[in-house]
Amino acid sequence: MRRLLVAFALLLAGCSTGESRVAGDVRNVSDVTVNLRVEPARAKPGAAVRMTLSLMNNSGRPRTLTYPTSQRYDFWVTSGGREIWRSSSERMFGQAQDQEALQGQSGTRYAETWTPTAEGTYVVHAELKAEGFEGELSTEIAVEAS
Repeated sequence: MRRLLVAFALLLAGCSTGESRVAGDVRNVSDVTVNLRVEPARAKPGAAVRMTLSLMNNSGRPRTLTYPTSQRYDFWVTSGGREIWRSSSERMFGQAQDQEALQGQSGTRYAETWTPTAEGTYVVHAELKAEGFEGELSTEIAVEAS
């Protein structure tokens, strides 16, 4: 919960100066908070954009997440509704069911980096592949030369 509040405070701080440094989306599934964070929200062509998907077990009890394969997450970027990049592209994942334990009041995080090559407005999407967490999180970012 504290991480969520810190991310929200950073998002507000960026908005109040007219310069958005962080973009994101948050969803609660039962006692787990899933948070997509993208930095920077305004990028330059050729500069890395860092995408982080964080999970936080807000309960005092351990929570086991079940994945249909060894893939835990996926990030992808679209422009004008067309996919232009996907983190899982050209990767292979084991096809056996897998599990991950989240202890109470703790979490985990997954991150990838994408480097835009052209100016424009992009939508960054993320999905946790655990059963019961279906559905994407998304946020818009801008890539500008100046």
